[in-house]
Amino acid sequence: MWEHAEAASALIMFAEHRFYGESWPCGGEDAAMADCLNLLTHEQAMADYVQLLAAYKESLGATGTKESPVIAFGGSYGGMLAAWMRMKYPVTIAGAIAASAPILGFPGLPFYEQNNGEAGCAYSFKNILSILSTQAFLVFDVFTERASHVLFCGIPYAI
Repeated sequence: MWEHAEAASALIMFAEHRFYGESWPCGGEDAAMADCLNLLTHEQAMADYVQLLAAYKESLGATGTKESPVIAFGGSYGGMLAAWMRMKYPVTIAGAIAASAPILGFPGLPFYEQNNGEAGCAYSFKNILSILSTQAFLVFDVFTERASHVLFCGIPYAI
């Protein structure tokens, strides 16, 4: 990211998630853990980041989205936040780069539930491995036949 930001004359900002590091609401760690855990949510974290971005852009005099677009990025939980921020705040976040971000892999979401409680890509991959390990002598034939019916990690697969 550093090289790309420099080449694009861009600024990289890393914001601290509330309840981590020095960011303790409600008067500090003890009070926060006792009385304010309801504020430890991804929705609250995203709202914090949007407020931080707005204040920082205002301090630079760069308030327009077109003049100073924001690309959110992250991996794992940070990637989920980046993707969710793009979905929830499209006026603030012009794009997102989300790596290893299972944004649909949670109980209660239809995509998760329809795959027996496993995220879709992992579920598909597990099924393919099961087929291959039980029928190793027919690996290519089985894989070719099954692959035409599988969306592997959301991408149609064809041999």
